[in-house]
Amino acid sequence: MNVSLSIDYGNGTIQTFTDVYLEQNATALDALRTVEESVITEHWVGWGSIVTSIGGITNEGLVGWQYWVNENWGLVAADLQILVSGDLVEWKYAPFNW
Repeated sequence: MNVSLSIDYGNGTIQTFTDVYLEQNATALDALRTVEESVITEHWVGWGSIVTSIGGITNEGLVGWQYWVNENWGLVAADLQILVSGDLVEWKYAPFNW
């Protein structure tokens, strides 16, 4: 399957990737790791893996890495969000808006 993915580093730099090829049942985290080798996660018991750093940009206070799939904010940890072909995955370094 393939998806599209973008990474907004919060500093004016946005990378866009089209036709990111993944195995069936791949996750939002799998897609990210396919295009960016510098990804750090932290496993939260009962929640899953939370992305804490992409490309050397690390979560700080109430600003951090969040993702959207098809313009919907991720409601589960990135390693639990199963994708389907054609999905648009957006990663953004931005203030948390809970």
